[in-house]
Amino acid sequence: MVHYHSSFQRNRKSKKKPFRKFIIAFFVLFLLAFGGAGYLVYQAVFTPNVWTENNEKVYVYINTGDGFEEVKKELYSKGLIINRLYFEEVAKYKKYEENVKPGRYLISKGMTNNELINLLRLGEQEPVKLRFNNIRLKEDLAERIDG
Repeated sequence: MVHYHSSFQRNRKSKKKPFRKFIIAFFVLFLLAFGGAGYLVYQAVFTPNVWTENNEKVYVYINTGDGFEEVKKELYSKGLIINRLYFEEVAKYKKYEENVKPGRYLISKGMTNNELINLLRLGEQEPVKLRFNNIRLKEDLAERIDG
């Protein structure tokens, strides 16, 4: 038995293939774009972005009333931040600009933007050691502080 295809059936099949190729191409491009964007976000948030000379620990001081601009100046002047754009974008995303807390912070080489901003935003400060010489009693301390 011979089976004949009408011209309608042939045209229908030929029209399906370009549409199917378009859908597959669109899906592949969407995955590539989404993957690329995901990679950039990963780089910005989780790649080490802090550098210190000779693996030294560096203390950063943020004064009461300082804003994000002062924090950036402090970090940049010490050469701690490798990629400033990523640092600023993650800070903006995590709303650090509105949550600057004063204090003394220990910055270590290899910290990611996520670690650094969480440290600063949560106010996880390093304690400051005070030493008073020539004071024996609490009263002497109170007198010295009072002026």
